[in-house]
Amino acid sequence: HFVETAPLLCILDDFLKPLDDFLYKYEKRKKSTNTSKDDNQTMNPEETDQDGAREGDERYKTDTFYLEGLELYCLLNCRLLNMKHLWRIVIDQALPNQWKGFVEAHHHLMINAISKLVSDVKSIIQTCYEDRDKPRFVQLCEKLELTEKEKEAMMYIFMQNAGVMFARLHNKYSSVAKDTNSISGNRSNNILAAATFSNMNGQEMYEFFSEKRSHLQQELFGSEDEFSSLFNSGFLQMPP
Repeated sequence: HFVETAPLLCILDDFLKPLDDFLYKYEKRKKSTNTSKDDNQTMNPEETDQDGAREGDERYKTDTFYLEGLELYCLLNCRLLNMKHLWRIVIDQALPNQWKGFVEAHHHLMINAISKLVSDVKSIIQTCYEDRDKPRFVQLCEKLELTEKEKEAMMYIFMQNAGVMFARLHNKYSSVAKDTNSISGNRSNNILAAATFSNMNGQEMYEFFSEKRSHLQQELFGSEDEFSSLFNSGFLQMPP
């Protein structure tokens, strides 16, 4: 069992503690939510006036929790996509034939384990709020009428600019990713990385990065080089 899980721990080692802390917070939030529902059923009408005072605090906590989960989701998904592609190259091109079966089996286990984590964290951030206290990032995506894939691309761009640990950890891990089939954190490949992260095809990528779209007209992000067009830009920069 240790031999099977040790590679997974190594793959996620650089953000294992933040991930563990996030999942612990999620369990506490679930218990707190259930307790609040029970309390509300026995609450006097006069006590409900306190809800408005708490609402601002709750919205801030939800925003903070959502952004923590969003960053972990982006890190996990990037790592999953790179593992699928980069490990495949190693298995096909660098390993002796007598080792391939063994490594293939472990590769399959790791892919399944991280895929489950990606799915779980995404489910958590999609269900951690109610309509009345949607995180601001969610409200922004709805206001811009983004498709699901476009939301994913916006997540990637947002985290590259504003993530607490995303750019540092992702860039370090992705330094070997030189082609467009894997997600590179390098500044020379940002548009293709966002499209790969969100699984966009060429047409969807063109539509998302069209200058006619609201998010570009409002300059939510753009080329870091004022003399380069968006598609010639190395890095998609958001304003401070």
